[in-house]
Amino acid sequence: MDYPFLDYTFYQLMATGVIAACASVTASSVPCAFSAAVNAIASVHYYLTRQALQTGADSAFETAVQLRYSDWAVTLPLMGIELHLLAEKLDPGYSPSFYPKELSAFALLCVVTLGAIWSFSKRRIIGFLCFAASCILMGSVLLNLLSNIDADRDLFLLFTLPWIGYPVVSIAEATLFRASPGFIAGLYAVLDLWSKAGLALAVSMRA
Repeated sequence: MDYPFLDYTFYQLMATGVIAACASVTASSVPCAFSAAVNAIASVHYYLTRQALQTGADSAFETAVQLRYSDWAVTLPLMGIELHLLAEKLDPGYSPSFYPKELSAFALLCVVTLGAIWSFSKRRIIGFLCFAASCILMGSVLLNLLSNIDADRDLFLLFTLPWIGYPVVSIAEATLFRASPGFIAGLYAVLDLWSKAGLALAVSMRA
């Protein structure tokens, strides 16, 4: 079975990652470098997910979930740091009031890694709770940013808004659409294109 939208997502993430990587070199932009890393990892995730789903094996669903958590365990902390770095670039007076970017990244890494471990052991409900906690942490990162930055608030809102959709899709995955891993992967792909590819382009344009 073919999954053309996963192919499209793979190429779009890879292309925007290359654009961000080029911007990181030409403009010496650290946020662009983080964005390029995020998109590179996400591209690998979508390539492997497509390969797994194409086998049609009974284990394809679990493999897709495990790949997704492995992706999040790396990309979420990187995105948390990227957003803080972008805030510092856009607003020289920016200073986080709740906690430093390193602490938020470490917290995200711990929570999502725990989710990945439980997901690999097929304790799906614990993995889901860890993912829900990571969404709350990302929300706190955004609140930390918006409460301390005066420039480009709309930029942060636009590309962090998709995080509302991740827990919604995750709940649907656990209840309504378990038999349709391709459909669920497609929904996550839309969110990733919005939040990761979109943010990479925006960061590159401001490099």
